[in-house]
Amino acid sequence: DGPGPPPGQAPGALVRGTYDADLEALHEVVFRWLVHIATDASDHSSQSKRALLAGLPRLAPFLGPERSFHLLPMLLAFLNDRDWELRAALCRALPTVCASSGRAATERFVVPLIETALADACD
Repeated sequence: DGPGPPPGQAPGALVRGTYDADLEALHEVVFRWLVHIATDASDHSSQSKRALLAGLPRLAPFLGPERSFHLLPMLLAFLNDRDWELRAALCRALPTVCASSGRAATERFVVPLIETALADACD
C-alpha cells in the first residue's frame, strides 16, 4: 500500500489537477494551431482551411464556447477569400461554430455578415 494523498487533499485530487492542467495545455496548443491555419495568407492555404472547417464538428465542442468565440472572427474572414469552395465550406460549417459560440455571438457577428454576403452581387 503506497503513501496516501497529502493531508487535506482528497484521493485522486492530484490526478485530477494534473489532468485539468494537461487538458488546458492541450486546448491551448490546438487553439494556437487553428489560429495559425485560419490566418495563413499563403497562396496555397485554402486546402488546409477547408480541412479545418471539415473538422469543426469535432473541434468546436473540444474547444468550448470561449475559444470558439475567439476563433469566430478568423473563420468569418474566409467569406472574403477568392476561393468559392472555401466560402462554401464555411457556410456548411457555420451551424457548428454558431452552436458552440452561442446565440449572442451568432446574432451579433454571424448573421449580419451572412446577410451582407448574400446581398453581394459580385459573388
